[in-house]
Formats: sequence, structure tokens, C-alpha cells
Amino acid sequence: MAVVWRIMHADVMQFLNNVQVDEAGIREWANRVVADLGYADEVAVSSFKDPALRDGVFLLRCLEAVAPECVDTAIVLPGESAEEREENAKYAISCAHKAGCNTFLGWRDIVELQPKMILCLLAAIMSLDLQREQMAASS
Repeated sequence: MAVVWRIMHADVMQFLNNVQVDEAGIREWANRVVADLGYADEVAVSSFKDPALRDGVFLLRCLEAVAPECVDTAIVLPGESAEEREENAKYAISCAHKAGCNTFLGWRDIVELQPKMILCLLAAIMSLDLQREQMAASS
């Protein structure tokens, strides 16, 4: 597990150094893309320890903003029960993989609110967003 953590950490740190953004910048980006979808009143996070992240909805909204073809919003659950939170977390990881994100976390990392792991997932989604923007600009 320690080796996986080191690899994941190195990947995230390389991304952060390349785009010259810190954790606050990733959080601001995530809140902005979710707000741009029209969910500003529904979800926004204040930190990577924000209990609102536990239900997986915010992460799915970020993925929807970046890769709408990978998220079926009809199956996103409210996250009110432990089962719904688990399903959303599993679905978020599945959508992230489908979108092409480098992910190193499990669904328990989301529902147990592991801030470093959530940071890594959001950094991967942000990286994908920047890649897509660059590809669109060069087309």
C-alpha cells in the first residue's frame, strides 16, 4: 500500500507542479465547474474534509462537468443512506476510470472521507479537464 501511495502522491505532485496550482486552487476549480453546471445551491465544498463529499454527489457533479458522456445523472443517488453513499462512491470511481482519470482510491476512501485521496481524485479530474481544453483549443 505504501508503494501505491508513493506513486499516487508523485503523480498528483507532478500535476500540481506542472499547472502551478495548490490544494485551494483545485477546490476552487471544483466548486466553479459544479456551479457552472447549475448545482451551486445544491453542492459546494469548503475543504477536502467537508462532510458533503461523503455522499459522492459532488464528485459525480465534477465528473459530469468534465466528462458528461461518462455520467448518467439519472442514477446518481441522494446519498442519504450508507448504501446510497457506497453506490455513489463506486459509481464515481467507475466514471472516473471511464473518463480516463488516473485514480488510486477505493470507494471507502470517499465514504470515510479521506481528504488526501479525495484531493487526488479531484486533481485527476482537473487534469482531464485541462487536457480536454487543450485538445479543443488545438482543434
